[in-house]
Amino acid sequence: MRSLALDPTTGDLLLTAGRLTLVEGVEAVAQRIKGRLTLWAGEWFADTSLGIPFLSFLGAKGGEKLAESTLRRAILTCPGVAALESFSFTADARTRSAVIAFRVRTTDGQVVEDGGFRVGA
Repeated sequence: MRSLALDPTTGDLLLTAGRLTLVEGVEAVAQRIKGRLTLWAGEWFADTSLGIPFLSFLGAKGGEKLAESTLRRAILTCPGVAALESFSFTADARTRSAVIAFRVRTTDGQVVEDGGFRVGA
């Protein structure tokens, strides 16, 4: 499945020589996962039910367990993901953010891995 490429720094559509760029395979799955993990609930005007409900667990008592399970589910249900092979979650209450490391196996057998993806504030 192909997707429009996003600039990894800005999140804007990636243009090459003035034309939209496409990604597919493992790059597309990686981009989808990162998009899911950074979208706050209610942020996208076209469907406010999408996104991670960060405000419901950031700073809340017991919020780390809820955050971890929510983020795991967001990765596992991402199109193109067959299995979540490893996952670690480290919360930072001071900055109200977290660092996630994960490794997934895609439906076509490839691996997507990120060792320090920051989410939250």
